[in-house]
Amino acid sequence: MAKKIVIKLTCGESAPEKAATAFSVAAAALASDIDVSFWLSGEAVMFALNSGGYQVAIEHAPKSDEVIEELLAKAEVFACSPCLMRREISKEDLKPGIKIAGATAFVRELQDDVTALVY
Repeated sequence: MAKKIVIKLTCGESAPEKAATAFSVAAAALASDIDVSFWLSGEAVMFALNSGGYQVAIEHAPKSDEVIEELLAKAEVFACSPCLMRREISKEDLKPGIKIAGATAFVRELQDDVTALVY
């Protein structure tokens, strides 16, 4: 079993079932005491907004906003720096605890003994 799981989410409301799957896997990993590193990229950076309102809630899956809060309390959550810049989103617009990082940091994280999933 991996010591850590790295989950990268690249979609949001445009692909709710795929996004919900990423949040479900993250919640299951946390419940299993597995270290989680959750990366928001592309459209998914919208989940990082402090203003709320951007979420995925589908039947038989945890709500994205609830999982994000759990991740912020128990794991690391990153937002893609170029993705934020393209959307003119600043650090002040993000939920407290969200870290900003780019591809180099993501690749470094993959060098550890991890399981990586991309949605």
